[in-house]
Amino acid sequence: MPAVTGRDEFDALVVRTDYLDDQAWQDVAAALMEPWGDRQYEADVHFIDDPVWSGATVDEVLTAVRGDDSLAVVFLADRTTMQAKSHPLLAVTTLTREECVDEEDYEQLTEFGRDFRTIPARLHEVHANLSIGNLGFEEFAAWTHDDPEGIFRSFCTGSRNCGQSHEVPHWLLGGSSDLLPAIPHLQQVAAWCGSGGTRGCCAAGCVSASCDPSPVINEYEMLLAGLDDVDWASLSHAYESAHDVPGHIRTLCGSDDEARKEAFSSLFSSIFHQGSRYSASPVAVPFLARIALAGPAAAREDTMWLLTRLAVDWHDEYDVTTGINVAGWRAAAAEAEPEELLPWYEQQLAAATDTDQRAQLQDLRDWVAAGNSPDPRWSALQSYDAVLAELPGLLALLDDDDARLRTRIAYLLAWFPEFFTTSLPRLLALAAHDKARSPQPPRCLPQASWDLPPRPRTSPRIWMPQIR
Repeated sequence: MPAVTGRDEFDALVVRTDYLDDQAWQDVAAALMEPWGDRQYEADVHFIDDPVWSGATVDEVLTAVRGDDSLAVVFLADRTTMQAKSHPLLAVTTLTREECVDEEDYEQLTEFGRDFRTIPARLHEVHANLSIGNLGFEEFAAWTHDDPEGIFRSFCTGSRNCGQSHEVPHWLLGGSSDLLPAIPHLQQVAAWCGSGGTRGCCAAGCVSASCDPSPVINEYEMLLAGLDDVDWASLSHAYESAHDVPGHIRTLCGSDDEARKEAFSSLFSSIFHQGSRYSASPVAVPFLARIALAGPAAAREDTMWLLTRLAVDWHDEYDVTTGINVAGWRAAAAEAEPEELLPWYEQQLAAATDTDQRAQLQDLRDWVAAGNSPDPRWSALQSYDAVLAELPGLLALLDDDDARLRTRIAYLLAWFPEFFTTSLPRLLALAAHDKARSPQPPRCLPQASWDLPPRPRTSPRIWMPQIR
């Protein structure tokens, strides 16, 4: 098959591989060119409509598009597309095993297969969200898996009791570049989309077993004091309103193990979506800290894992030998505080003339005015500081009978150099007192935690979520 070239990076790629029914193809193409989303965005599609592609297999199509580095997904209009009443196209991930971190990463990506079907009306949402990394391919495949016919129709499939669909502002994906000085990187666009720009529900789904508060064992009721006093609906996570967060937290203290697993999955997908943190993230931290200290045994270790991720993202995987330059991080985040960015948004809003752009800018301006920032360094720092505030209480875990919890808290403490004057003497004393019982410092702590003060760096690290 000939190599596919000439596609604009913002266009969805649709390859026709069946040429037996021209009328069906015309219907499919017409449906794909319909405006999409709440704001009726213009459809951008690059069609491959040439009989040379007749009968092309998935592997042949993937080989032909291999040179397009910005293409995350390709759509095939095959025989099933033409024959089925809903004309579902085949969405195929372009990511290969070689591009994944390891075999486990690839298996996770393809848990439900390397392809799924989507109706034409949802193709643009799939393309947009995958292109900016706002959602993973496996998440769409999971929704499809829930559908009785194996077709992605919306973000409310099967047991996933959701509300609206994810939308990405079209002008951010392919419009004016002069509107982006405060969001200079695509990763930050993705973070913005998850912090209030998207309209949707949780990626793990508002799974009914987790969204509905499960019965709470009386002995754990005290851990949730104040949970319902928070106006969660006014806070946001990766899928807009955080109204579902208290239900998930409550489920962690319940007796249903499967519901607890679903609750953890939903929390990881919403308040820590692909490394991004949101306004609901730091608010959830005190409740998670209580559960880590005194919650059900089945919930404590995973809760510590979530607290660690909320604090330091996945950066521990490659910063383990040097620790975190917190001073540099704070300095960078200070430049992206809401009060610093608000004047810029107001200037852009005043200068904008396009109706759609003004509407988007107004939404952004109001969101920033409410105390949010599109810069992930700032939002991540809020969660980091929330965990820092809980460390005095979490120190008690160093004396816990569970060795895994002792290791978790020792590891977490290592990422807070501002707390070293308190934590380091405790860790050193514990290691010296009982090496068999305590975690071995050199294996679980960054080197910087043993050399006070931490090593200076010439420039601060830029913290933002990575997109595959």
